[in-house]
Amino acid sequence: MTAKTLLLTSAILSLMALGARAETELTVYTAFEAELLERYAAAFNKDHPDIKINWVRDSHGVITDETLSAARCISAYSAAVGVR
Repeated sequence: MTAKTLLLTSAILSLMALGARAETELTVYTAFEAELLERYAAAFNKDHPDIKINWVRDSHGVITDETLSAARCISAYSAAVGVR
């Protein structure tokens, strides 16, 4: 492989890696009204324009159930692998 070919291959692989870079996402579970979410998103995006917010809106009861369920899963996993 010549130096020119090696350099070109290296450049192509670098560009491919840049294109494959994943966008950072934040999932927020909330029972707030949609009008409030727009204000929160605008304020958050001023400081963190590179983070995409995924809103999951539902009733307080559903959000509470989801949160408690996730906490139980994390606790069970932590206990299984011996992490405190």
